[in-house]
Amino acid sequence: MEALFILLALTIVGGSICGIVAAVQLSSLKRELRALRGELELAQQARRAVRVDEPEPQEVSQQQPIRAKAPEPAVSRTSAEPVADAPAKPAVSKRYSARGPADGFSKHLRANWMMWLGGACVTLAAVFFLRYTIEQGLLGPTARIILALVFGGGCHVLSEYIRRRDQQTYPALAALAGAGSITVYAALLAAFRLYDLIPPGGAFLAMALVAIGTMVMARLHGPLLAAFGIIGAYLVPILLSTGGGDIRVAMLYALIVSASALLLMRYVYRPWLWWGFAAGALGWWLLSLGEGNADGSRTPYLTALGYMVFALPFFDWWLKRETVVPDTSYDPRKLFRLSDPTDTQRVIFSVLLAAAVVLTVLVNPAAASPWTLIVPFLVLALLLARHQDALYWLPWTVVLGGCAGWLLVRLDPADGTPLIAVLNADEQGRFLGYLALKALIVVPMSLWLFASTRRPAVWASLATIAPVLLLTLAYLLMREPTANGQWAFAAAALAAGYLILAGAAARRVSVDSLTVWLIAGGHLGLAIAAAMMLQAASLTLALAAQLLSLAFIVRRFDLPGLGWLLKVVVTLVVTRLTLNPWLPDYPAEVHWSLWTYGGSVLCATGAAIMLRSYPSLSRWVTAAGFHLLVLFLWAELRYQLYDGEIFAQQYTFTEAVISMALFGALAAVYSYRARHSQQLATFFNIYAALLLTVSMGLYAWILVRTLMSSAWIYQSVGDTLLWNLATLAYGLPVIVGLLLTLFFDPKLKKRFAVGTGVALLIFVSISIRHLWTGNVRLDTPGFSDGELYTYSAVWLAMAIAAMLGGLSRFGVGVYRAGLALLALVIAKLFIVDLSGLEGLLRVASFMGLGLSLLGISFLHQRLSAGSRTLSGEAGT
Repeated sequence: MEALFILLALTIVGGSICGIVAAVQLSSLKRELRALRGELELAQQARRAVRVDEPEPQEVSQQQPIRAKAPEPAVSRTSAEPVADAPAKPAVSKRYSARGPADGFSKHLRANWMMWLGGACVTLAAVFFLRYTIEQGLLGPTARIILALVFGGGCHVLSEYIRRRDQQTYPALAALAGAGSITVYAALLAAFRLYDLIPPGGAFLAMALVAIGTMVMARLHGPLLAAFGIIGAYLVPILLSTGGGDIRVAMLYALIVSASALLLMRYVYRPWLWWGFAAGALGWWLLSLGEGNADGSRTPYLTALGYMVFALPFFDWWLKRETVVPDTSYDPRKLFRLSDPTDTQRVIFSVLLAAAVVLTVLVNPAAASPWTLIVPFLVLALLLARHQDALYWLPWTVVLGGCAGWLLVRLDPADGTPLIAVLNADEQGRFLGYLALKALIVVPMSLWLFASTRRPAVWASLATIAPVLLLTLAYLLMREPTANGQWAFAAAALAAGYLILAGAAARRVSVDSLTVWLIAGGHLGLAIAAAMMLQAASLTLALAAQLLSLAFIVRRFDLPGLGWLLKVVVTLVVTRLTLNPWLPDYPAEVHWSLWTYGGSVLCATGAAIMLRSYPSLSRWVTAAGFHLLVLFLWAELRYQLYDGEIFAQQYTFTEAVISMALFGALAAVYSYRARHSQQLATFFNIYAALLLTVSMGLYAWILVRTLMSSAWIYQSVGDTLLWNLATLAYGLPVIVGLLLTLFFDPKLKKRFAVGTGVALLIFVSISIRHLWTGNVRLDTPGFSDGELYTYSAVWLAMAIAAMLGGLSRFGVGVYRAGLALLALVIAKLFIVDLSGLEGLLRVASFMGLGLSLLGISFLHQRLSAGSRTLSGEAGT
């Protein structure tokens, strides 16, 4: 088997060499064929020029009338007018230039597949042969390394010899040289990691020299050598790995390869070469996530990668190269549409690096020193953002991502409820120092960027808000019940300092973004201090209070640009109060709903009043106030129903009635918001439709249970006339229907009007039933004559009112509804009411019905004639 394996390896190597030789010969033949074709074309053009220089006058005179009558064929026109050949070449080049990179690469792959396969076979044969000798012990360590170095060097010597002999570069030679580079990489790495033949410094110095040499050779042989020698070098440690070793050595090796790749791309840049470098460099970071000894090395590794990406291609060691976005808008799409494609690639790579840095926090941060997490990359992000305008978002992303990462990694599900686990006593001091260092880095550098870049709002917000966020993070991860007052005092002191600085700055003639963000940060700090001191419900009220402060800032300094922040706060308040049923952490003995829900409604109302001169913001806050008002009413009703247990695990008929009315009112509110929102209209319409569906479902369920005479309903309805739960259960849908008719989608106005009329009929009928029987049960045997006559009389009055209203004001739809109700009344009178009458009672009943119908007919004819007269006079 060993002999067969060696024979197979030799066969692969020999076949690969034959393939390379054949590819070289084929490439030479193709060049000769192209040269012959070029010579032939030149000869044809020369003959055409001779024919043009000696035209025959008779042919010209004979051809002239033909040209006047009809265009000549392409062949004769070409012979008579050789200038017509000129547009043909640009047309061809334009067609080929329109093809994308994928088309060019696929064409290259089809034409040179043998070369790629040959180079890959040579590379794999060398690496696997070296690994086989290691596993079988065929050669000694020194012999293996020397054999690999000789083979790799021989590949380079052979490729360079042929290139110099023919004075031309062949892609197959680039593949052969790339295989040699990978073989030398593998030999050096094995000599260092497996056999300790060379010290670490010597090994990496040798690999650096190989990388530099490969870069120099790639300038001569083209990008294929870069693909085999640089990108392929990322795979060498994986192919030689035997399951042991230190991942940090491989990461340092990956940095050397990455630096070589970036330097090489200064001369032989290709997009696929760039993305191969990105995949290889980030791939080693990904592999390190499974190794515990790399906990303190991941962020420095990513920081070094980020520095090299922006420094090496331009030798910009102080990161002073400018990259400017066309305008100062904050549209993220503009960041990926820069004039230079390589700048766009660096922006995308920065996004990947930021995501990797944040994910690094989630991988066992307790085992690593916090100084190596976030801090190195944060410094790099701030330095890059000074001249790289397209990276203005990077420092903010790192700060927010770091805070989110620390909170997520400390989540401790207890009894199904996610809680944040507090750091141990021995970890708290080190973590506090880590946060203090971040603040000392962020604040001065943000102020420096505020004075030297063209996006002052970004850096002003980072300098003021980041310390508040870091203080909040420290409180959440280090809090103790007895220390809440100390944390609140620290937050209040920070907020007071912000407000003092803002007051001093506001005395100047012009107000810049730093002043605005100092005010915003001061108010945020005061809100957080209040939330630390008070119970959990106070957090919502503290957030709602920001509506007043932000509205004051917008009006005082005429800054409608802060509207996005106001909308964020509105969304947070509404979301928290809407999700309160799933956050039942409030004591029942405290009437917290009054000052949490009610206070939020007052804050929204005050903010809407202050923003009256800014209609778009005012509509936002007003709509949120309507929503909060409905939630406040719902919370107060549940507070009264369940003796303070707002989130009691019960669902009674009373609760169903309240929910039905609440969801219907919310549907009308969100439909109103959709009319006054440009960006969120679709969301509001969908949400309103969902709420309406829930409300109508509850109403239908109540009607079904009513028809079934369910005890769930009739036991909850008292016997007091009108002042009972049935009035709310069947009367509130009428009010909600009117709201929906007025504020919902205008296209559905007629349908809501019909539904409102049906709900009114049901409400009147249920009220009559309760009037005569004292309950709403429908399974009681028999109906009294008085109850039947009451139905007929009231329904008849409703039908007459609907018909008259339809004729005079509300249109034909209402008129037809009244007519249908009248038909129902007549049918009921004949079938039910008058069926048991005899004698004078029957005569009087039919007489009264007949006179009523005649009176309705007379009024209908009179109103119809009046409307026709008016229309005729208008037409005249």
